[in-house]
Amino acid sequence: MTASISPGAEQLAILRRAMRGVHEQTDRKFSVFDLRKGADYAAFLQAHSRVLTWIEPALLAAPDLPEWLPRRDFIESDLNELGIALPQKIDAAMPQEDGALLGAVYVLEGSRLGGRWLAEQVPVDMPRRYLGAAHPQGSWARFLRALEEAFGKHPEYGPGALAGAHAVFAAFDRAAGG
Repeated sequence: MTASISPGAEQLAILRRAMRGVHEQTDRKFSVFDLRKGADYAAFLQAHSRVLTWIEPALLAAPDLPEWLPRRDFIESDLNELGIALPQKIDAAMPQEDGALLGAVYVLEGSRLGGRWLAEQVPVDMPRRYLGAAHPQGSWARFLRALEEAFGKHPEYGPGALAGAHAVFAAFDRAAGG
């Protein structure tokens, strides 16, 4: 007897599978930055800042998103401490489909997971607020459950979530110079 999977869990699984290759492509583009070197680390932060300043305001204004933690202030603080001016936000468009912001917040919260590992590469005398802003204990699991619940209530959000996640990954790719 096979246990049935909820529609929300199924949609989340589809999103995760669909983004795996795109995520790997973005990781490859960002792997050119040697975070042990000040100039590369600064360029890495600038690229991320361009994306965060574009998408976080829309996410903060959106009702009914799963709980998430903005990091724009952390990255701005790190850049300020490095004496680097904030770059302009990336010129990108977020799909207007229902569910697009669910996909966007999924990508941003997912990027936080790797930040802790990346922070270990940064010299101790460099600011690491952005990369060090790890999920509090249990919050990633709670976020995924809330995302699953949102998909369960609104299964029609699936295509929009895929489009939103693709848009954020594309913005990161462009910000990395791709």
